[in-house]
Amino acid sequence: MEKNNFVSLITKKYPNVNNHYLMRYLRFIDYLKHKDFKNQFVEKHHILPISLFPEYSKESWNIVVVSARGHYLCHWLLAKCFGGKMWFAFNQMKRIIPKNKKGILYELSRKHIQKLISQNNLGRKMTEENKKLLSKRTKNTVVVLNPLTGKKFRVLKNDHRLINGDLKMICAGHVKTEETKRKISEKHKGRIPCVNNEDVLIYVKSKEEIPQGFKIGMPSRYYGPSTCINTYWMYNPKTGEQKRIDKNQPITEEWIRKRFNGPGFFHVNNSNKKKYLNLISKTYEFLNEDEVQSYHCPFDGVPLYKIQIYRHNQVLIVGEKNFRKYLNKNQMLLPKKYLKDFDLKIDVPHPNCNKQTKEFMIKNQSRSLNDLGFEKTNLENFSWNCSLQLFI
Repeated sequence: MEKNNFVSLITKKYPNVNNHYLMRYLRFIDYLKHKDFKNQFVEKHHILPISLFPEYSKESWNIVVVSARGHYLCHWLLAKCFGGKMWFAFNQMKRIIPKNKKGILYELSRKHIQKLISQNNLGRKMTEENKKLLSKRTKNTVVVLNPLTGKKFRVLKNDHRLINGDLKMICAGHVKTEETKRKISEKHKGRIPCVNNEDVLIYVKSKEEIPQGFKIGMPSRYYGPSTCINTYWMYNPKTGEQKRIDKNQPITEEWIRKRFNGPGFFHVNNSNKKKYLNLISKTYEFLNEDEVQSYHCPFDGVPLYKIQIYRHNQVLIVGEKNFRKYLNKNQMLLPKKYLKDFDLKIDVPHPNCNKQTKEFMIKNQSRSLNDLGFEKTNLENFSWNCSLQLFI
């Protein structure tokens, strides 16, 4: 079908369409129709979207073959043409474009997508059944971060990976802004504490909201003498139980005088040790100097999922900082772009490069770091080899 026919069909049904982006969209479709996609991943795209023009969904003239990137751009142009629910369709296209290649289009579109989601959810209330299901799913769980992959997910509070320190709680170390503190303070201001005969504590905003069976006050545990004075903590290694007992009470054989240190005490207990990366287990460890092995590398402040491993002959270099030190030590100075792409051929040096960089680039012109014997991988795909010498 000709471009003019598409224009008449669209403007007849949607007179408020953005004509500027409509013409750009149809010109782009013409370009894709005549493009050769040999040896490329392709998808089918409806020129007139099914959600807006369901009557033309099976027409052959309404279907065009496009590349993944072209499909992504088509839906961006459609969103600019029609707005509304077409932004949702564009939002779904992020599945075919890698995160680092979405570019400025997706970032600029987020405000439209967020606004539509907000309008769509305005006034929507969860049913009691959904609330119970959500409560059941998240009860006794916390959101954690896997330092090796950078992914976030939920685990039980007693998960051994959380206790061992392999996973990190998302909220650990989070500091609220003054604006957030002010909002929380205003929200809680004027609340009235109420308690029933079973010492259940609730808060209401006015006396008229106090439920039957409750009265203004605090639970009994808030009154009376302190439970900490003249007591100490006791811990049972067999059962994992811990409790406070009176100082005058005798200690039985199963109990020892201490408190079990959970994950919150991890850094406190290891404050006198240094942090190292274990290249075998791919985790961070706190060690004394006499405990350090050949596969331990000093911590340099980089999360595990961002660590790059470099190899040159029989030398192993961990992290970008150490890699730069290694190149400087061996008079192998290069601009940053060559350190990111090991396949990039060394070109003529820029006039502003220093003398050592120019000499090295001229000497190794038209060669890449791979040609010079360098290899690069991330920590997740790395396997330790005891024959390698670790560069520190």
